[in-house]
Amino acid sequence: MKKKLPILIGGMLVVVCIGFAVAMVMGRSGITRLNFEQIQDGMTEEEVEEIFGGKGETRDPPMISSRLPTEKGSMRIWTNSQLVVVVDFKHGAVDYKACYRNTESTFDRMRRWVGLR
Repeated sequence: MKKKLPILIGGMLVVVCIGFAVAMVMGRSGITRLNFEQIQDGMTEEEVEEIFGGKGETRDPPMISSRLPTEKGSMRIWTNSQLVVVVDFKHGAVDYKACYRNTESTFDRMRRWVGLR
């Protein structure tokens, strides 16, 4: 029995690591091209969050976006393994939106997820 315990613990650890990796690669399912197309000028941030199923990140826009935020902290970014969605809010309403193919590596995504980037 004592010989099987380390194997059992190791197996459980592998399953948890695989589950974590799959979750990182899959991303949030609400971030889709179809949901992006539902966003209309004038929508509130809460309405956009409802469409995507969560809050966007406040950070610098990706290098592929030529748009600068209209107001400090007004740009939100939603990402998953396939897409990067950038939405800029002016006076609390959607003023600009863009959708790009995600070129971020899995390693960079993990670093951002744990707060190292």
